[in-house]
Amino acid sequence: MSLRIRQIVSGGPGESWFSKEIIIYAIYCVVLSFFCALPAPAQSTPVTVGYRDLSFSGLSGEPTGEKPESKLWWNDGYWWGSLWDRAADEYRIYRYDPGSPPAVMPRWINTGAAIDDRAGSISDILWDGTRLYVASHMFSSSAGSANQANSARLYRYSYNSAAKTYSLNNGFPVLINSSKSETLVLDKDSTGKLWITWAQGGKIKVNCSAADDLTWGTPFDLPVQGSNVSSDDISSVVAFGGNKIGIIWSNQNTKRIYFAAHLDGNPETSWEPIETVLGNGNTSLADDHINIKAVCDGNGNLYATTKTSLGGSGNPQVYVHKRTAAGVWSNYVFGTTDQAHTRPILLLKQDSNELYVFAVSDRNEDATDRVYLKKTDLSNISFAPGLGTPFMQSETDAITDPTSTKQCVSAATGILVLANDYHTKYYFHNYIRFTSQPPVIASFAPTSGAVGTAVTIQGQHFSGATQVKFNGVAAGFSVVSDAEIQAAVPAGASSGPITVVTPQGTASSSSNFVVTGTTYTLAVSIFGSGSVELDPPGGVYSPGVEVALTAVPASGFEFSGWSGDLSGAANPASITMNSNKNVTATFIAGSGGGSGIVAHEETRTGGSSNASSVSTAAPLAAAAGHLYLAAISTRSNIPVSSVNGLGLSWTLVSARCSGRSQTGVEVWMAQGSPNANGTVTAILSGAPANAAIAVSRYSGVDPADPLGTVISGNTKGLNGSCSGGSDSDEYSFTMAVTVPNALVYGAIAPRLRSHTPGTGYTERAEVSQGSGGEAVGVAVQDQGFPSPGNAVLNGSFTGDTDWAVIGIEIKPGNAPILVNARIFLEGPYHNGSMTTLLNDGNLLPLNQPYNAVPWNYAGGESVASLPPGVTDWVLVALRTLPDATSQVAARAAFLKNDGSIVDMDGSSAVNFAGLGARNYYIVIYHRNHLAVMSSVAQSLSDSSGLYDFTTAGSQAYGTNPMKEIAPGIYGLIAGDGNADGAVDFLDKNSIWRQQNGTPWEYGKSGDFDLNGGIDVNDLNYFWRPNAGSTTGVPGTLPGRPGLPTGIETAE
Repeated sequence: MSLRIRQIVSGGPGESWFSKEIIIYAIYCVVLSFFCALPAPAQSTPVTVGYRDLSFSGLSGEPTGEKPESKLWWNDGYWWGSLWDRAADEYRIYRYDPGSPPAVMPRWINTGAAIDDRAGSISDILWDGTRLYVASHMFSSSAGSANQANSARLYRYSYNSAAKTYSLNNGFPVLINSSKSETLVLDKDSTGKLWITWAQGGKIKVNCSAADDLTWGTPFDLPVQGSNVSSDDISSVVAFGGNKIGIIWSNQNTKRIYFAAHLDGNPETSWEPIETVLGNGNTSLADDHINIKAVCDGNGNLYATTKTSLGGSGNPQVYVHKRTAAGVWSNYVFGTTDQAHTRPILLLKQDSNELYVFAVSDRNEDATDRVYLKKTDLSNISFAPGLGTPFMQSETDAITDPTSTKQCVSAATGILVLANDYHTKYYFHNYIRFTSQPPVIASFAPTSGAVGTAVTIQGQHFSGATQVKFNGVAAGFSVVSDAEIQAAVPAGASSGPITVVTPQGTASSSSNFVVTGTTYTLAVSIFGSGSVELDPPGGVYSPGVEVALTAVPASGFEFSGWSGDLSGAANPASITMNSNKNVTATFIAGSGGGSGIVAHEETRTGGSSNASSVSTAAPLAAAAGHLYLAAISTRSNIPVSSVNGLGLSWTLVSARCSGRSQTGVEVWMAQGSPNANGTVTAILSGAPANAAIAVSRYSGVDPADPLGTVISGNTKGLNGSCSGGSDSDEYSFTMAVTVPNALVYGAIAPRLRSHTPGTGYTERAEVSQGSGGEAVGVAVQDQGFPSPGNAVLNGSFTGDTDWAVIGIEIKPGNAPILVNARIFLEGPYHNGSMTTLLNDGNLLPLNQPYNAVPWNYAGGESVASLPPGVTDWVLVALRTLPDATSQVAARAAFLKNDGSIVDMDGSSAVNFAGLGARNYYIVIYHRNHLAVMSSVAQSLSDSSGLYDFTTAGSQAYGTNPMKEIAPGIYGLIAGDGNADGAVDFLDKNSIWRQQNGTPWEYGKSGDFDLNGGIDVNDLNYFWRPNAGSTTGVPGTLPGRPGLPTGIETAE
């Protein structure tokens, strides 16, 4: 059995946090009777172990105190807790979801069940397996009498397993004493009688209920307590042994800890003799820190932890005590005064025979309260010296008052501990997840549906699920949390049980899912000029039908490929109808070549010696659709096994040895969508003395068929052999250029000589590695040819040498199209233009910022310095249809203060290479304003006219997609801090509220007016007026289906 304690890592003050498992987590709240997701506050403080949770601003005390009280419980496969709801100004019942990191964040889910609305109250909670009991009292460090409004109350709830909700029973709450106190603890004996205890007036007080829980007696003094206690002493109660109630208390006057037992069914005032747990009356071994638990196997053993009042060095500070069923106490030192532990609590994990103890100490490098953990075997109690393992820790927050459950824990429950910082007013928690638990399916909904139906599966231990099946047929799924999976009914499924497979085992549902009939639609869109034939025809099909699609290009066009729900360039291609499908067929200008121009973008070089690989020394930019050519030369001639880099698939174009095999050159190619900037590495089949690499990137290349003629040669001539050659100082080969505007690329491997490019050629790079007879080199050159015909690939060297050459025709794609658009952002708009405060203050990044969630744009746009007049970065996307699945390209660009959107040079329209002229919808994204899209598709080419969004609201797609920010001037709506397409409470609570007043940085999107600061003006002038607004762009970004927008929570 193993366990894992979640650890969060963060930067300095004011910086955003991140988890080692990239965990961002959320809590849920109930506002205006709607269930809604409220993300937990951003980790603006450096929490390094555990999690920072909800704020309990508005409370004057410590909601996770006091020491003997429990705020959490386990029921129906979930942890639950009583936490303060700021919006409702009351305690409510929350359900804890540990998540499935890193994909799904932990969260507290507000069930809406209210408890106590008294801001000064704290509680002790008991779940007896059927009902939930909450004993809530007004906290006072000086216990005394209280009026009815401030007396202690008992709340009792029933649980609905299907709805996962708690309901307050009729007649509750009831008053259970007329006091306010430091602590009040509750338990239930075997006859059904509830018992409570607290300290007041120098006495340990007790009260109990009748069997109906509604009727309570008159509080009385514990009969056997002996000497009066001090005003700082406390007590706790525990049911144990199957037939007893016990009370443990501190007495700082006598310097002892005491215990007394009551046999269930005996008169309420009939108690067994007092027992001394700890102390001899000579040393101060008592303090008001007590926590007690009973074992869950009925053997009668008790375990408690207490704190002493000793000072000095090396003296016992915290004890753990064990009481056997025979009433014999034994004591064990948990920590000494050197560690200064305080507020200890303990938990029993009997399935592994372990005792877990959590305590607070500030004896660390930051002198800040942290929660520490030690554990021991119950059969041999012993604690290691020192503070223990950090369990909740922050460099600035003072985390204290740990609390958990009265229940025993197990591998199934894990361990959940809650704490707080009463200075910063935040809850904290950490969770131990015990592994090796097989999955359990509790329920699923709906219970029937057609292929493609979304099904929610509820249960336990779903983390790490590898497969979900419907009656044996594998389904697509996602693990929402440890207790929930979302799956879709797969094609070919029939009625039968649902199974979930994890590395720990397989679970099957106890009832069958019923698969019903349905039909699916195949929608085909055309990009370019051509048509698509379907077999079988019609476009509407039963589940599981395989449809063949044949692309038929119009005259002068060629089929380029499929996109949407079908990919690749196979023609015909087939698709299985297991859901509604959308497919786009792309046709480009025919074999006469595209209208664009191939352009060299960059070349990066590198070298290695006595190594089996060679890499570029610097990364290449990631650019979708660009052609990458890697030229590799070795001495002696060693074949290349493979090439990798940029997340692309590389293939060999050509390889040629030199005429005496002293060297050689190979060219490999890649084209597609790189996942990030990066270096390129060639893996060699051996370890030559020296190797050199030059990787070039070209834009404007035909996306479907980028290469034309390929030749290679050496001193033996075209396709020359690897032996018998005579060294020479020049080369010249004729090769065919087959299309207009092609570019001829040459890769040359000379030995011991420098290279001079041929007539009309531009040498992009030349690199050599090593020296003397073992030196190797590679050079690359290129030249454009406007018309088809014969081209000469030539060049020379500084002397006779053994060489090899490869020549490649690179074919152009279509000419670039230009997007010439104008927008205004509401936030920075002022008197006809937008401010440039971020640019003026050097606060804008030099690299495009949309490579993060939720945009995930991988483009490599960057500048050495920002052009003047820039307000911010934007992301421009093009669609062939309004739907998001039709997006064909995107580029990051600059938004200038006059509203113009420009390319990296700061003045030109935004260039989209290789798309070809046609009609496109223009979509503009900004990081904290609502996205907009042109109301209709615009004709775009290399001479596109201006599309001005600012002139009318109708210029943008959708209902009220923009805002009139000045008379006759329209702009993008501010306030969408999390860029999910809606201005709502999430933008306020999870973005603005957490960033307000913190040090500014570009990633903080709560700066709605883009002035370099996050303050109340961003909230009052931009978020509040716009709350409830949504983007008009269809399928803009992943959102939160079914959740209300524009709901404001209390400040």
